[in-house]
Amino acid sequence: MKWLLPILVVSIAFGVIALSIFGQAWTKFDESAIYFHATIILLGSGATLLAGKHVRVDIFHANMPPKSKALVDFFGFYALMIPFCLVLLWNAQSFVALSWSSFEGSAESDGIKGLFILKTFVSIFTLMMLSQGLSLAGRAALLIGGAPPPPLPPNIEDPFAKNHAGDGL
Repeated sequence: MKWLLPILVVSIAFGVIALSIFGQAWTKFDESAIYFHATIILLGSGATLLAGKHVRVDIFHANMPPKSKALVDFFGFYALMIPFCLVLLWNAQSFVALSWSSFEGSAESDGIKGLFILKTFVSIFTLMMLSQGLSLAGRAALLIGGAPPPPLPPNIEDPFAKNHAGDGL
């Protein structure tokens, strides 16, 4: 999803320049920034969770031993992430289905006609977060049980290592 970031920046810059210098505003450029931003957030969240770059509110997690971190992540997945994602998925289905039935687009006449696709990303987000969370809970279960977890990709830090760089705020 990183490749959408430069496109997002160009879209916003072009919209600002067109409005401030030429006095022209195009709804498609304004809306494209919203679409790019939502796409980056919704479809990039699973990878962000894997990399441990998500926001942690737990100030104690950074100083916990690896097994304690694994316990927090394991129970956090089952007690918090699953219920949240299932409720979100359940509630999203009605507005996604309604949006697809009418191929919902922008409220503006010259806007982007793909709002139904953007709304679908909410459901995809929940499925990606559930699958990535299950993967992390599985790694945590292996660590808790004393078995070595499978290797991570080379650019991803171990989420249960002491003083993990992604921990804390």
